[in-house]
Amino acid sequence: MNVLQLPVRVVNYVALGVVTLGLTIGIGYSIEFLFFKEDYRTIFYALIPVRFFSSVLAYLLILLLCLKYEKEQEKNDEEKNDSSEEPENTRIEPNNTSPIERIAVKSGTKIHVVPIAEVICLIADGDYVQVVTEKGKFLKEQTMKYFETHLPENQFIRVHRSCIVNVEAISRIELYEKQSQQLMLKNGDKIKVSQAGYKLLRERLCL
Repeated sequence: MNVLQLPVRVVNYVALGVVTLGLTIGIGYSIEFLFFKEDYRTIFYALIPVRFFSSVLAYLLILLLCLKYEKEQEKNDEEKNDSSEEPENTRIEPNNTSPIERIAVKSGTKIHVVPIAEVICLIADGDYVQVVTEKGKFLKEQTMKYFETHLPENQFIRVHRSCIVNVEAISRIELYEKQSQQLMLKNGDKIKVSQAGYKLLRERLCL
């Protein structure tokens, strides 16, 4: 969730509560005025606690419906992002899909050759891919799609649109939130898992 969205949501929920309270009291006042013209003020003041309680219940019900709708929208957006094409650059990848055994990365004026077994995970970083190893992190000018199709599929799993993980580097799988999981890696990093990625992970690991 974008951090800037939190204050906006708080303001919206407060405004929703004010509107709900105003409508409930206003409607109750109108009904009492129409049916009890002579004693409507006495009845109005006597029923203020009851009306306030009913306003709170109505507000909580509306709030729960709004939160449920937002949760479903976020879930649908995540599934849509997982199934959509990646917003990566249009570099033409080699047609050869043979598994690679090492990744050559550049750090300053040095070129490091990283064996596949030393790769903990790969994370999308704009037009680059961040190669995470125990010795450090390196940027590779490549696409996630390339690594997805060229890394050994029995060892590397794309658990999220922006992350590919070495199964040997997984320490445990944790419940992140309701119906969501995250991976705890042996280096201490935490990786969020999409529903599609979790399904693929369970198939590969025979869970």
